[in-house]
Amino acid sequence: MIQQATQKLPHGDIIENQAARYQAARAVIETEGVRIKHYRMAVLTEVGPVGLHNGGITVAFRQLRTDSFVEIATSLCSRHDLYNRKVGTALAVEQFMNMHRIRVPVFGATAEQAVDALFQDYTLLVDVES
Repeated sequence: MIQQATQKLPHGDIIENQAARYQAARAVIETEGVRIKHYRMAVLTEVGPVGLHNGGITVAFRQLRTDSFVEIATSLCSRHDLYNRKVGTALAVEQFMNMHRIRVPVFGATAEQAVDALFQDYTLLVDVES
C-alpha cells in the first residue's frame, strides 16, 4: 500500500493563485500569532540610506509567552528581482507553518529587537567609490 504524505499547511492543497496564498497567510498570521517584518535592500551613501526596489528579506516570527526564544522563518528575494511584500509574506508564512524555522534566544530583548539584530544590517550595502 502506498502511503501519501500528510499536508503540512493547515489550508490543504497548494494554492497557485497569489492573492489566495496571501489571504491564507493573513489568516495564519491572525490565528497563530505570527508577526511579519520586511527588510528592503538599501545603499548607504553620504546623504544616508537609499532604498532599492530589488532584493529584500521577509521574516515571519513568533515568541511564545512561556519561551525565551523567538521562532523565525524567512523568505529571500534576489537582488535581481523586484521585491514584493505580499509574495514575501506568503512565502515566509508558508515556511513557518511547514516547520522550516529556527529558534533564536532573545537574551532579555523583545522578539522584534532580536529579529532586527539578525537582519537589519544584512540588507544595508555600502556605496564605495572605486
